[in-house]
Amino acid sequence: MHRKGSKALGIALVGVLGAFGSVAFAHHTGHEIRTHEECNKLPNDNPNDNLRLECNNCINENDGKPKPVVHWHPDYEKGRRCRPDDGKP
Repeated sequence: MHRKGSKALGIALVGVLGAFGSVAFAHHTGHEIRTHEECNKLPNDNPNDNLRLECNNCINENDGKPKPVVHWHPDYEKGRRCRPDDGKP
């Protein structure tokens, strides 16, 4: 009986860790911005949340580097939109 419980616990633990790991490391939303041209296409109608300015400030970190080091997510909360670049679209 003890073995059945240990096996079930082990399977449950692997399932929980697998589910958590897939969510924790993936942040692709399909709206990543990596260029100033893409930033300038954003709406600029909310004076309290200037998306274009915030996006361009983030993308400025890539200037002069051989490949992007950050990208920007318009659909994340303010202050957490500039993210390290993982090379994925």
